[in-house]
Amino acid sequence: MINNLRPKSLPEYKKTAAFNAESVDFLDGICPACHWAERKKSIDWEHRYQQLGDLCDTYRSSTHSFDVIVPSSGGKDSRYVADVLRRDFGMNPLTVTWAPNLWTSIGTTNFRSQSDNGFSNLLFTPDQITHKKLTTLAFQRLGHPFQPFNIGQRTLAPRLASQLGIPFVMYGENVAEYSNNTNDNLVSDVKLENYIEFNLNSADFRISGLDLMELGNEGISASDLSAYLCPDLQELSSLGLKYTYFSYFVNWNPLFNYFYAAEKTGFTPQIQRKSGTYCRHSGLDDIIEELHFYLMLLKFGNGRATWDASQEIRSGHLTRDEGKILVLKYDNEFPWPSLPFFLEYFDMSELDFWKALLPFRNPVLWKPKVTSPLYPSDWDFLGSVQ
Repeated sequence: MINNLRPKSLPEYKKTAAFNAESVDFLDGICPACHWAERKKSIDWEHRYQQLGDLCDTYRSSTHSFDVIVPSSGGKDSRYVADVLRRDFGMNPLTVTWAPNLWTSIGTTNFRSQSDNGFSNLLFTPDQITHKKLTTLAFQRLGHPFQPFNIGQRTLAPRLASQLGIPFVMYGENVAEYSNNTNDNLVSDVKLENYIEFNLNSADFRISGLDLMELGNEGISASDLSAYLCPDLQELSSLGLKYTYFSYFVNWNPLFNYFYAAEKTGFTPQIQRKSGTYCRHSGLDDIIEELHFYLMLLKFGNGRATWDASQEIRSGHLTRDEGKILVLKYDNEFPWPSLPFFLEYFDMSELDFWKALLPFRNPVLWKPKVTSPLYPSDWDFLGSVQ
């Protein structure tokens, strides 16, 4: 379902306003994620699950203290991971959460119910003055308002592992499940260089597309950025940190994760579908995520419905024809109910908001219908799925 404009995932610190990421590599007209879905059919998942048991045996605490960190928003995937580690392997997981930019009502409900269902949690909420500045800059400069959240979410677990002396971190899925080089899925460990490079000593240091001096010009100091930084490799190596993907050990299936989390951990879907998609159970935590996916549509022609339908086609829950119908119906939908929240968060007028979107509307994908296009209805989308 995805097109060849979709970029490969990159470490966030490499992203600047002038940087153009490589597109994902299609082979014989088929995207990497679909190739990987076929390769997964030949994997001995029972053996992989046994390997997970062996790994847990290595790190299980003999003193009943926390023995694995699970980054968690309270959503379906992280609840599934934490519950399997606890229920099937006798681990004592500590879930850790980087607070969303703007909590949704259902996101708050699910976050709280995570603890109500027996999971301990540490919630980290960054300085909101700095975080809002960074998020606004990332929106205006990169068309990527989710970038500061992504960075904080990714660096939080290794930093807490170092500070708390818990050398085992279990992340959910490798991004290569959805794009990038599928060979990345053949190893269980996270590439720490994608995390540890985010420190002030790196010549490549960027956040919101700006280096440290440029951030200073925006009123953001080095000390303001402490929440987003990661321990260096030497510190993590001395801890003996094991940072691994759960998707290496199980046949990762987001819809299965949802059914599991709803049945066994009290996860609650949204009553109505999310804007831009047909789903009620995915991406429920953060209002700004809706803008993130809309910008993905503007830049690359792949919105939230494409993301959700592609996963369900690959896992056999939808046919491609069914997925196409859903994408055509919902993908090009602006999240109108969230517009007032966007304007308040970015401290923008509605006119300035629509102007801020204009540079990110890909001319290959969008054709203006009026002389001075501004609003969503002023454009025809040329990138509809075929």
